[in-house]
Amino acid sequence: MSESFLKNLKKLLADVLAAEPEFYRKKYLNAVIDDDCIRNLDEERFKTLPAVTKEEIARAPYAGRLYQEGSGITKLIPCVEAGRSFLLHRTLEEIKEDDLPYEGARPMVLMSNMYEAIERCLFFYERNILPLIGEFRNPAVAVSSARQYNIDALVMDHTAVLQYRRMLCALNLNIQSVTVVDSTFHKDDFSGWPPETTKYFVVSFPETGRLAYSCPRAAAEDKLVLHPYPDVYIEPSALSVITSVRFKSCPMIRYRAPVYFEDVRSVCGCGKASFAL
Repeated sequence: MSESFLKNLKKLLADVLAAEPEFYRKKYLNAVIDDDCIRNLDEERFKTLPAVTKEEIARAPYAGRLYQEGSGITKLIPCVEAGRSFLLHRTLEEIKEDDLPYEGARPMVLMSNMYEAIERCLFFYERNILPLIGEFRNPAVAVSSARQYNIDALVMDHTAVLQYRRMLCALNLNIQSVTVVDSTFHKDDFSGWPPETTKYFVVSFPETGRLAYSCPRAAAEDKLVLHPYPDVYIEPSALSVITSVRFKSCPMIRYRAPVYFEDVRSVCGCGKASFAL
């Protein structure tokens, strides 16, 4: 855990515990977190805080876990464990810091999840880039619009890759990069693209946002090694615990995600925290 991350984490904890919404205050009721505890917080003490589950978030009242609200997007996210869906808010300021890797100036966002597609489009809007949002459920329209717009970059999830890769490659457009944003990846995501197209992979869940990105050095050797974003802290395990200090509207603090991150720092020579799925 870096010093800058720890500094932002302390501020986030202080803010959520002092705010009117009570989700985290109730969660930490028995953890005895006070101002002195936050000032002296370190990595090991932080790991003793109780983890939050998706089911807990889904069952909690939206108003009780909405800490900030502003221009942005409010997503509806299904939760099988709770047997219901829940709302999650993201502001434009948070979305702007998404830092998706891409190349080109005329991207197409083509994803099976409508909310995720809109959020990625907002990322480009905030950077003064006009993306084309693909009609995922209408292949004829999606492919035709990609050709007319003369796209040069793609942002997709795995489902979109399976359904559209062959059709889009057949257009023979100058696709500079393909960014696959999903919770897991498959061999189909890696192959079948033009050799000059740069491939990026970003681990992301609707509730957590982007967590880790593929290492360019490892990708050049056809290996998938993932580095966490600077504002994300990953505690690897069978159900990894994730913390992001980027989100102030609906914070994600020690969230137990349905993903297995394996520590593979020795595989990558970057010197950064490195994980494999």
